[in-house]
This record gives sequence, C-alpha cells and structure tokens, in this order.
Amino acid sequence: MEREKAGQVASIGPPSSGKAQMVCRLTHAHPDIADYPFTTRMPTPGMMLYENVQIQLVDTPPMSSEFMEPWMQQAI
Repeated sequence: MEREKAGQVASIGPPSSGKAQMVCRLTHAHPDIADYPFTTRMPTPGMMLYENVQIQLVDTPPMSSEFMEPWMQQAI
C-alpha cells in the first residue's frame, strides 16, 4: 500500500484484538468489523489528523500461528 501524507502506521496483531475498531474510530474509515476472528482479509487505510499532520493508519489482516495471509510478511 502506497504511503500517503506525512506517515503511515500499520496496525499489526492477533485476531480479535481491536485493530479494525481502532482504525475505524480514529480515521472514520470503514474496515470490516465482526464478532468472529479473521474478518479483515485485505489492508484498509484511513487518514487521521494529529496536530495538523495527516497520518495514514492501515488496518491489516491478523497475524497468528493458526493462519496468516501469505503476503503479510513481505508487506510488513
């Protein structure tokens, strides 16, 4: 995913840890949010304003020993 504005921050973590909810609340983006794990399948970006600086937050698919999208390691 191409970086936009001043910086890019990716939310990385295990399934059902609130990554998508955090990106949704901070950026008003609309990532898929559900009450089951592994909902996010593709990165979803959103823009957040912090002290007059635009920062791109990206919701990413979860990382787990059970399953991880094959391209995630390269993306990180």
